[in-house]
Amino acid sequence: MKGFISGTPALMSVKGKDIKTVEINFLCVHKKFRNKRMAPILIKEVTRRANVNGIFQAVYTIGDKITKPIT
Repeated sequence: MKGFISGTPALMSVKGKDIKTVEINFLCVHKKFRNKRMAPILIKEVTRRANVNGIFQAVYTIGDKITKPIT
């Protein structure tokens, strides 16, 4: 695997109005491909998939550390 991005649909309330969004909470790119602009490609693809499903807003979150090993 060279890269992975995780996006989940979410419903947010902004000023009393519900908005469909996508929550992007994990982006990982293999060390050898970080200088090959893999992250922008992954972001564009998750944006395209959200737009196809009628979602045009996204929230990007960050975690300080990963508590468990993942595979």
